[in-house]
Amino acid sequence: MNRKTRNKTKKILRKKNKQRGGDKTFTVYTSGYIDDGDVDNMTYTNTTYKSHLNESWFGRALPAIISSVPTEYTTIDIHHYDPTLLEQISDSDIKTKLTDKDQQNPRVKSTFHRENIPLETISKKHPDFKNYIIINGADILINTMKPKEFELSENKSKLLLNAILVSKYYADYVFDNSSKKLFLVNPDGTVTTYLERLIIKKWDNRNIDTDIIINEYLKEKFPKPSNMNNNGYSKIRSDMYECIVKRNKDNNKIILDRNIENFFNKLWDEDFTYGDLIKKIKEEVIKEIV
Repeated sequence: MNRKTRNKTKKILRKKNKQRGGDKTFTVYTSGYIDDGDVDNMTYTNTTYKSHLNESWFGRALPAIISSVPTEYTTIDIHHYDPTLLEQISDSDIKTKLTDKDQQNPRVKSTFHRENIPLETISKKHPDFKNYIIINGADILINTMKPKEFELSENKSKLLLNAILVSKYYADYVFDNSSKKLFLVNPDGTVTTYLERLIIKKWDNRNIDTDIIINEYLKEKFPKPSNMNNNGYSKIRSDMYECIVKRNKDNNKIILDRNIENFFNKLWDEDFTYGDLIKKIKEEVIKEIV
C-alpha cells in the first residue's frame, strides 16, 4: 500500500469514527521487545536485526496487537523504547525497518525512542487505565499477582499499569497465533490483560505440562504392585515414559501448541473453569500418546 492510498484510507477511517462519536487513539508502548536481547553478540548486524523484526514483530506481535484493538480506534499510536539497541543499528535503519514499516497499516502511527520506557510517567498519564497497553519484553517489571500491580525490578517500588510481560525466551511463542487474546479493550476503554484474567480465575499454567500429564497418566494406569519396591516401580515407569516421549517426539510441539492455545482462548470464557481446562488438555494429550 503506497502513501497516497494509506492517507486516503486513514481519512475514510476518521470520517467513519467521527460519525460514530469521535476520533479515538489507542496507545501501545513496547520495551525491549524489538531487540532480541542479544546485546553481547557482536555479529548482530542490520541483516539479523531485520530478520528478527520480520519474524517476531511484524510476523507475530504486531498483527496480534492490531487485531486486539477495536476498529473504533482510528489510530494505534505505537511508541518503541529501547536504550540498549546496538549502536550499529542507526536511527535511519530503525526508521526504514521498523517505524515506516509499522505505518504501512493505515491505523498505525509509530515512533522509536532510544531511551528507557517512562513507566512512572505512563502510570500517571493513564490513572483510569484506559486506551493503552504496555508490551514489556525487558526484565524491568515483576508481576505481583495482584490486578494491574507490578514491581519495578530496579528499586522494588510498585506501579499500577496495563502491561503484558513477554520474556524474550517465549515472546514468539506467545504471539505466534493472533487468535490468542492477550488483552481485551472493554467498551469504556479500560483494558483487561491475560495476566489479570489468570489472577481473577486463579489459574496456574504450571500444571499445563505434557510431561506432568504423561507421568500422572502412567501412575493412574499402572499403579505400583504391592510386591514391588519404590525404586523398581520408579524405574519401570521412567522407562515407559521415555518410550512414550520418544515415540511421540514429533507430536510434542503440536500437543504443547494446542494446550497453550486452549489456555489463552478459554481464559476469557466465564463458564469454563480451570478444572475443565486441565481435564480437556489431559484428554487430548492421552489421546495422542496411547
